[in-house]
Amino acid sequence: MTNEDRTLAIVGYYRILNGVNQPYSRVRLQGLNPDMIYENVWNHTENYGDELMNYGLITSDATAGEVPGM
Repeated sequence: MTNEDRTLAIVGYYRILNGVNQPYSRVRLQGLNPDMIYENVWNHTENYGDELMNYGLITSDATAGEVPGM
């Protein structure tokens, strides 16, 4: 969900069950301003809107076998 001028987006992702050693999973966002930089307050990263809409947010984590820093 975004506000009218697309300067703020709220994203929710819910995982029911966790898989072990699964590949990275991503959520591709919609309706963002492709030229605006959005801050991810959860992991303190910044990405352009076009990156988030085309590449997406990685939703896998260490509990699924992801090795941090690699």
